Amino acid sequence: MKKALISAVVIGALALGFFFGKGSRPKHAIPRESSSASKAETTAAKPIARALPRNVEDEFRKLARHRDNAGAQVRLLQLAEQIEIGDIPKTLRRLEIGGALTELAPSVARLAHRWAAAFPDRATSLADGFSKQEWKNAVLAGALGGLAESNPDAAIAAAQQAPGPKLQLWRGILETLAEADPARAHSLAKSNLAPSDFQQINWDLLRAWSDRDAPAALAAAQAMPQRAERDQAIAEIIVALDPEAAWSALETTTNRLTRGYALPAFFARLAAENPSLALQKLEGLDPRDRAQATESFGMAWARSDAKAAFEWIQNFAHKDDLPSMRDHIFRAYAETNPDQMFELISKSTGPQRQQLLDAAIDAISGSNPEKATAYLNRLGEDEQRAAQVRFVAGLAASDPKAAAELLGKTSKADPYLYDSIGAQWASHDPARALEWAQALPPGAERTLAINAVLTGLATSNPALAAAAVEKLSGAESRSRAVNSVMLQWGQSDPDAAFAWAQGLTDPALKTQALRSLTSQFTERRPEEALRFAQSLPAGEDREQALHTAARLWTQQDPTAALAWVKSLKDNESLSAVAPAVIAGLAEKSPVTAANFVAGLPASPMQTEALRNVVFRWSASEPAAVSQWIDQFPEGSLRSEAARELVANWSQVDSEQAARWLEKLPPGGSKQAAIASYVENAYYTRPAQAAVWIDSIGDIAQRDKAAIQVYSRWHELDPPAAEKWITWFRSKP
Repeated sequence: MKKALISAVVIGALALGFFFGKGSRPKHAIPRESSSASKAETTAAKPIARALPRNVEDEFRKLARHRDNAGAQVRLLQLAEQIEIGDIPKTLRRLEIGGALTELAPSVARLAHRWAAAFPDRATSLADGFSKQEWKNAVLAGALGGLAESNPDAAIAAAQQAPGPKLQLWRGILETLAEADPARAHSLAKSNLAPSDFQQINWDLLRAWSDRDAPAALAAAQAMPQRAERDQAIAEIIVALDPEAAWSALETTTNRLTRGYALPAFFARLAAENPSLALQKLEGLDPRDRAQATESFGMAWARSDAKAAFEWIQNFAHKDDLPSMRDHIFRAYAETNPDQMFELISKSTGPQRQQLLDAAIDAISGSNPEKATAYLNRLGEDEQRAAQVRFVAGLAASDPKAAAELLGKTSKADPYLYDSIGAQWASHDPARALEWAQALPPGAERTLAINAVLTGLATSNPALAAAAVEKLSGAESRSRAVNSVMLQWGQSDPDAAFAWAQGLTDPALKTQALRSLTSQFTERRPEEALRFAQSLPAGEDREQALHTAARLWTQQDPTAALAWVKSLKDNESLSAVAPAVIAGLAEKSPVTAANFVAGLPASPMQTEALRNVVFRWSASEPAAVSQWIDQFPEGSLRSEAARELVANWSQVDSEQAARWLEKLPPGGSKQAAIASYVENAYYTRPAQAAVWIDSIGDIAQRDKAAIQVYSRWHELDPPAAEKWITWFRSKP
């Protein structure tokens, strides 16, 4: 039982993507290849169990575009298992051409692992010939994991000598070794990885180690630096110990986080192994720990022995303080003892009767609807109506058609039931579910049902869902429905969703579909969002969508975003996206951004973009900006850049800014820079600003600046201000 519980913990962690990093394969889900080359060659000669697509690389890339979809990732790993051993090297090289590694990394690692496990003598040479270093590193890392199956020493030596990210190179080796010798895997990680990398993988290694030698793993965990990961690792290892040793460790553990992690798991384990001991230990717990531990124990006991748990909860004085546990035990008992439960309900009164009735209806509405219906018919009218609503909700999960029929006979039903039935039915029989929803009378219930059905239908048959949207009446209903469909369809096949949206003849529905498709891709794939946004009709929505997607794309891939902007021929699109791309580019490569702006046609957009770039760039490298400005001839571009540079520079280092002003040759850019200097310096440093007043060529502008400087200077130092203004007025 202990093994089963610990396995459950590890498998749960695997499902959450913790084991050896995000994207790693679950060890239990993928069979290993034989390390024998002869066996691998025999396997490669046999036809595979399922036919592959003619162009498997195309399917890889298509699926990789939907990497945020869990189903796509599962299919990618399935493909990695189906490719014949002998075809792996050429498949990897084809994938490198045009494939983004981040999208394919788990499958690439698995392919390399399979090859190296089959041909260990050729494992380290598999990475040779890849043109991109990131691909070379990824392939080598996967291959080293496969080599470690038959020759861990050779894999370790190769990882120690190879350049590249150490954690990436070692991950596969450590994963393989952790299955057979977790203590060695832990020691290797500690001695070969940087502290930050070791901390990332240490917790996962300790989990594997605790399954084989919990006391040794506990000692290693206790030596970890004080962090939340350490507390959780210690807690999980404590639970893996035998009960008395685990309890002894818990009694001596003063760390609240460790106790918070360990106590619920410990009592859940005891509920299955020794509930009497658990009840005894619960009595001696600190009140601060008792409630959480009791709840964990009660829920676990209900799973292993519902009748015993129910008998206990009946006499438990604090059951109403733990309603989740109480209701869980009631439901578990009702599932296994429905007749006894209904008999008890008939003898109960007050709050307990309602609690028992709710639990019984929840428990058997799906598994035994006939019995639930028979009992409901024995209830009074008011109680029956409330219980019937609960019954319909529970029945929807197992028999949505029957739930829909029952709902039609229920007066004053909760509207959310239409949503629940629609969603459940759509997962079983979407076409019939849609017929039911569309046949409902107009109103909020019909809208809820249709949206729920279309959301489910869009997952299994988005084309049918989209066709149904076009037939809906009412602008609000269609708007909500198209959002639901686009959300699902856009994740599974954005190109098809986009083509459908483009073909819509209703302008309002088309705009709504494209807007929905654009918004969901803006964060994950801004380049796709830009393509969709360009199809939106002209207006504020289109400009905002283009701007947001362009900004995010620039943050992710500034080179690609800039290349795309340069290719635009549509001035309206250019005006919408260029400022966003330039602003993002200015943060990463201000020189590139500045040069791009300089090459744009003269326009208000160019002026605004120039100000943005110079402002950002001059905050960190004003001298470099001044050198960039010096290369341009006199004109509006040079003047605007000089004005913006001095506005920023004068706030950071007014003396250096003034020295640059002195070096500027006479002209419009110098006049713009002087005016900017005075405007930005007069309030805090009026004496320095006054030095440049006489250099302003425009008389009206000069007099206005003089008044500003004098007024502020007079507030700070009246005698000096009077002396200066007298001198200024005396000048011809």
